[in-house]
Amino acid sequence: MNRELETKLKTIADHYGLGIQMTKLAEECGEYAASSLKTAVYIDMKNNGHPAEYCYEKIDKSQDESLKEMADVLVLTKQIEYLLVKEAPELKETIERLMTEKANRQLTRIVQENNYGK
Repeated sequence: MNRELETKLKTIADHYGLGIQMTKLAEECGEYAASSLKTAVYIDMKNNGHPAEYCYEKIDKSQDESLKEMADVLVLTKQIEYLLVKEAPELKETIERLMTEKANRQLTRIVQENNYGK
């Protein structure tokens, strides 16, 4: 991330604080989920015989919207990461521990998947 963007995100984060930005993150995650589901709907419509041109146009629009929503999610996660270090280092440590546990579980699933049927 470039320094200019980092400075802007820190300024915004400092202005609103951890609680508000965590609530905004939940909102933006919901918007990202909705836009991603909209893409899936148009893909299903295309696969079920609806006019391909229409569906592709809608898929393109919904994918563009998903990218915008993903950017919103990333903006807020970067702000929250910054604020956790600043305002709640103990919470940051807990989150990092939980992330490590989740990553380890997923890596185990990948090994199981790769070994399936062998």
